[in-house]
This record gives sequence, C-alpha cells and structure tokens, in this order.
Amino acid sequence: MQDITLPSQRIAEKTAQAALAIVVNSPVSESQARAYLDTVDVAVKNLENDAEALKRPHLDFVAKVNALVKPLVTLLRDRRTELADKIIQYVEWCKAEAAKEQAKELKKYEAKVDRLEEKAARTGAPVPIVPPPPVIAQPPKTVISETGATQTIRVTKDWRLPTVVVDGQAVALEKDALTWEDAQRYGLKIPASFFYLNPGKVGQIVRAGGHVSGIEVVEVKGISVRKGA
Repeated sequence: MQDITLPSQRIAEKTAQAALAIVVNSPVSESQARAYLDTVDVAVKNLENDAEALKRPHLDFVAKVNALVKPLVTLLRDRRTELADKIIQYVEWCKAEAAKEQAKELKKYEAKVDRLEEKAARTGAPVPIVPPPPVIAQPPKTVISETGATQTIRVTKDWRLPTVVVDGQAVALEKDALTWEDAQRYGLKIPASFFYLNPGKVGQIVRAGGHVSGIEVVEVKGISVRKGA
C-alpha cells in the first residue's frame, strides 16, 4: 500500500526493527530495554491514532488503512512481546544468581557458627554471637523506567488448545478456527455451549480461575506499564 503513508509509519517501522536487536544482559541494558518497551507502546498508539485520523474523513480508505496498519501493529506487538520476554529472562537470571549467592553466604555463615560452637565446646567459653549474612536483594517486580512509566512483571492466565495427532502427525489447533465437529473428531470434551469457540469467553473464565474442559491453562509472563506523571 504505497499510496498511503501515515505520519508515524516510518518511526513504527524503525522502532520494530530496533527492538529486534536489543539484548538484555546487564542492569544498564535492562534499563534501556524497559525504556524502549515504552517506546514501542507509544509507537503502537501513535500508529493507531494516525490511522483513526486518516479514516475519519475518508471512510472509503478504511479497508486500505486497516490493511496497512494491521501488519505493522502486529509486528510491533510481536516485537514488544519478544522484548518483554528478554527482560523477564534477564530478571529471572538475576534472581537465580542472587539466590545462589545467598546460599553461598548462608553456607559460609553456618560453617563459621559450627567452628565457633566446636571451639566453645573445647574451651568452655561462651559461643559468640555471629550476625547472619545480609539478605541479597532480589530484582524488583515493579520498576520505574527511564521514561517515567511504571513497569510490573506479572503472571496472568491464558489458554490454548492441546496438540492432537492426526495420521501420525502432530497438529496444532487454532482457537478461532475450532468447530464442534473438530472437537468431537479430536476427542476434546469442550462443552457445546462454547461453540463456535468463543476465545473471549474462555479467556474470561480462565482469568477468573475457572476451568473449561478440553482447554489447557498456561501462565504467560508479561510487563504491564502505567505511565508516569
């Protein structure tokens, strides 16, 4: 669609490309990635706002604008998910390293206490008080990014259809395409009231902690953002 250009289109394309190259492996790069996470959100919002402004006076162009915007928004959201995953993986690594370091300090502390207790038992002297090792800080769940936005790592529930085997081949089922006939064919015990499958309704039940037969509940980690003042 080269005959339509949005003011924020070039920035959106550059933002998506730049997000792909970001590596999160240090506190500095984590901070930069968190800032860029906000940049991606702004790019999506600007792109959608530009699209709405263009569509409003030119309803005939709606289909063309949607065709242009949808893949870019999808690309940006994919990049955002990938970037958030990089941040979460780095934070999880930091947590694991902090836990290992804490375990080392605790082991040294316990060994020191054992030595002092043995010495006290031999000499008859009182066991001196040994202060416990300091608690090594874990990475926070909530961080204020360089742009002033509040970013929180949270765990939510999502759902998916199980992989089925057809003629010896594994087949991944799509949420939006599953029919009642398919569910019967694959032996999925999804209640008939959910057909044609309503992903929104299933998601609402799953997020509320409910259960739907034939559905796998999965935990999806992401970063929520609340803009700073």
